[in-house]
Amino acid sequence: MLNYLLCLGSNLGDKNKNLRRAIQFLSLFNHITRISPVYLSDALLPENASEDWDIAYHNVAVLCESNVSPKEFMARIHKIEKQLGRNPNAPRWSPRIIDIDILLIDNIIINNGLMIPHIEFLSREFCLVPAVDIAPEMMHPITKCTLLDHLISFKENNELKIKKIKNIDFLV
Repeated sequence: MLNYLLCLGSNLGDKNKNLRRAIQFLSLFNHITRISPVYLSDALLPENASEDWDIAYHNVAVLCESNVSPKEFMARIHKIEKQLGRNPNAPRWSPRIIDIDILLIDNIIINNGLMIPHIEFLSREFCLVPAVDIAPEMMHPITKCTLLDHLISFKENNELKIKKIKNIDFLV
């Protein structure tokens, strides 16, 4: 059994409903153990992005247990995103109905197209803050520090802009 730490985000349509539906799909092949509160965060935008891309996200972190291999897990995530209406050919960082990222899988390091831990996890407060809510003592397999330690360090160097907006009972 593997522990997967995920970050989910939505900035189109009924954002909370999109997150809830994604979690329902994830629960079909995982045992979901923890879900963070919902956070509001600014969109990450590339240079010269269209103004209509600047739509705030709702984000949650999800901790789950699964017997599914990392490769198969990623394939199932892509299927969920597609079922919920995400266009797999849309430009990077464009607005999306749902985005599901694998942040960590226990103490596993993968670097074969699938990058685990997620390469930008520790620099993205919209992932790090909700992750600490549900797994503060989880160890980053490369740095060998807890997620809470990383958040403390992040706060020393950055002003947090993310805002907790609500607790939602996502469990089905």
